[in-house]
Amino acid sequence: LPVINKKIVLNFYSDQQSPKVIDISPHNRLGDLFLKTLQKGIQQLNKSFPDDLHGKFVLQNEIEIGAGIGFSAALCVVISRWFAWKQWIE
Repeated sequence: LPVINKKIVLNFYSDQQSPKVIDISPHNRLGDLFLKTLQKGIQQLNKSFPDDLHGKFVLQNEIEIGAGIGFSAALCVVISRWFAWKQWIE
């Protein structure tokens, strides 16, 4: 069953003036999981992590991690949508 009242939202704010290549908020287990999944996805696409990508990813998550209600799938969907925005996938 889909859990309709739970969601994960990913926003990316480009900032070429940022000293950090990538900043992820929040800085916790969610951010760590996001970064590892993002890096794995980039590797699967035979891409390298873009050195010129400056900005901030902001995650808003209402799905419990590890509860068996689809967090991993939802995380993959938001990352896939970002890849589509980057025109790395269709």
